[in-house]
Amino acid sequence: MDQGRFPVCVTTCPAHAEFFGRRADVLAQGKARVEELRNEGFAKAELYGETEMGGLHVLSVAKYGLEAHGLIRDPRITEGV
Repeated sequence: MDQGRFPVCVTTCPAHAEFFGRRADVLAQGKARVEELRNEGFAKAELYGETEMGGLHVLSVAKYGLEAHGLIRDPRITEGV
């Protein structure tokens, strides 16, 4: 957010699905969205990136569960790679 502006991908996203800001704020938005989805009947909705690998810089809301979105549950760094 250099020069007081958000990244262009956030401001131009037609679905308003991208957020940018302090991690705590984005984390709260992600958790709220997961709760909304669960209330709408998407029981497998999850937030990815909060704790994975110690916490990621990008958080994703997985509407149908992690595996359905190609996300790895409990990812780990492999020794020797």
